[in-house]
Amino acid sequence: MVLMVALVVGAVLAPTLVVGFARRRTRAGGRIVEDLLGDDVVLLDERARCYGLASLPSPQISGPGALALGAEVLLFVQPAPRCEVWVGRERIVEVDARRAHLGAAAVDAMLWVRWRSDDGGSDAAAFAVDDLPRWLDALT
Repeated sequence: MVLMVALVVGAVLAPTLVVGFARRRTRAGGRIVEDLLGDDVVLLDERARCYGLASLPSPQISGPGALALGAEVLLFVQPAPRCEVWVGRERIVEVDARRAHLGAAAVDAMLWVRWRSDDGGSDAAAFAVDDLPRWLDALT
């Protein structure tokens, strides 16, 4: 009987703990963004997900984080594993809505951004964001 009660309580609490952990991770990304950019945040999505950088080898770990647009920078921060993507706004050359990036397809369109890299080439990343039209407007 005690074992059955423990299993029922565990089954009820486990999803709550997992959801709570995921929320803390995404909020942590938002706090990191605020620490890095301060009051310079124009647009922020604390539930964004990065689907990888074109310049890095596959496979890449996509994960939840925070995407922020500042006056001079586009910044994605993923708290765990720690990853930061900094793109100067003056380097952004193309912004689009796409349903695929680096061989990964998505049900909803993603924010796709291509920019000039430091070596003179280009790089690109795709982000799942809550308000895609708002991001497209802000970046174009």
